[in-house]
Amino acid sequence: MMNGFPGFTRDFEVARPSRPRGTRPTRRNTGGTPVPRFAWTVLVLFAACPAVAVDVTIDLSKKHQTIDGFGTSLISWDPQFTRMYQSHQFQKTYLEEVGCNMLRVEFSGTVSPRPIEKVEDIRYQDFVMRGPFDRPQVYLDFASGLSKKSKEFKVVGSVWTPPAWMKENNNLVDPKRDEWKKMELSNNRLRADRYEHFAKWLAEWVKLYQSRGITVTAVSPQNEPLFSQYFESCIYTPEEYAKMLKAVGDRFEKEGLTKAGVKLFGPEHMTFDLWHNGKLIEAMEKEGSLKYLKLYASHGYIDGFTADRSKDSSAQLWKSIEKYEIPYWMTEGGTGSHDWPAALTDIGAMLHNSLVYGNASAIFPWQITDPQPNEHGLMVFGRMTKKTRVAQHYFRFIPPGAVRIDAITTATTVAVSAFYHSEKQRLVIILTNPTEEDLSVRFMIVGGETKGSLTVWRTSAAEDLVEAEKVAPADQSWSVKLTSKSIVTIVIR
Repeated sequence: MMNGFPGFTRDFEVARPSRPRGTRPTRRNTGGTPVPRFAWTVLVLFAACPAVAVDVTIDLSKKHQTIDGFGTSLISWDPQFTRMYQSHQFQKTYLEEVGCNMLRVEFSGTVSPRPIEKVEDIRYQDFVMRGPFDRPQVYLDFASGLSKKSKEFKVVGSVWTPPAWMKENNNLVDPKRDEWKKMELSNNRLRADRYEHFAKWLAEWVKLYQSRGITVTAVSPQNEPLFSQYFESCIYTPEEYAKMLKAVGDRFEKEGLTKAGVKLFGPEHMTFDLWHNGKLIEAMEKEGSLKYLKLYASHGYIDGFTADRSKDSSAQLWKSIEKYEIPYWMTEGGTGSHDWPAALTDIGAMLHNSLVYGNASAIFPWQITDPQPNEHGLMVFGRMTKKTRVAQHYFRFIPPGAVRIDAITTATTVAVSAFYHSEKQRLVIILTNPTEEDLSVRFMIVGGETKGSLTVWRTSAAEDLVEAEKVAPADQSWSVKLTSKSIVTIVIR
């Protein structure tokens, strides 16, 4: 997270999910064969009459990004949460009930308190995992528990700060943050003679998790590299970041981590700040380190705390990075209110806009839970809220490996997205109706064929992810309820 940004207007802009036609050839149907219409039509009717008629067209042939999955980070500094993370029930909740398949962990600088002069002497076996609140161990233990319960579970790691002895200020934080006239003057940065030490240290973090049988799929060498904070942080100019990334990329190749499938992602700056994102990319291109960045990641905030719900931020960032053919991840962000119907236009809009306009392949809200019903957590302690329920409509039903496909609606007030997993033969359609009106939505599926029964899940003011309808076979018509101020997930398989 970061502080100090001025507020930006955040509107619930979920009009027709149109997308620039310039998608990559690998993500589109480039064939010239006629597109057959799907063999059936879904008729969605509602209890209230008269209902407003809406048409939705799902095109299986028009493909966009492949979904890697969903996850969160943790509160790792509160003993009451530590006990909860260790419980079988909460681990099951994280994986099966909420539907997360990844966890974002902190690779903490606290584990190496003493200087190590020789780069090759840095070993994960010497890491000090216990300390204030045992934070590094909290992440490792939770990830270990999740890994034992799910073969598909993966970890992504982010660095908030290198060890203090690797930095110019010899500190994990920036106690003089407000004294710098310009942020670039801050000494809360990696020393020029410690880049190789840092790269080896980061590789050892990956090896530590791997030694516990945990799959590490991606690593970010720095969380929010342009912001120096009172909490753990480290800043880089774009040129310094590019140089550091090269050192890390070279080390990961040397250690065999790249070959093992561990990807580097970053820079984890704010989604809306196109200028600084552009400068970071420019520096990486000049340094020759952009080749190591396999996933482009940003954070969805407008002020360091509040969710960036705007479709414009996501769309503009995607437009600026699309040419590099790097998948996009949203690796941190606010999630808005736990109340209803605000959850529809807070986390509901954030998820929809990131997926549809930002073409996000993975999304990580900041924390799975929080002691207070605030912007940061998806849950409140172990209790699910309306915010959690909206997240479940995406997290639980969109399988990793699914591809987002075109979903076009005639109603500018309705958010609709669709995802198809060819191997599982599963089609997932998610609709959000934040209006006061009941809608009659007629679906037309074109561009391919799929078969199976249809299940409808709904959350509304009076319902929490209830199975509203289950209809079979697929060559019949269906009637399901989609009331005002509700979100519905339709699964066909």
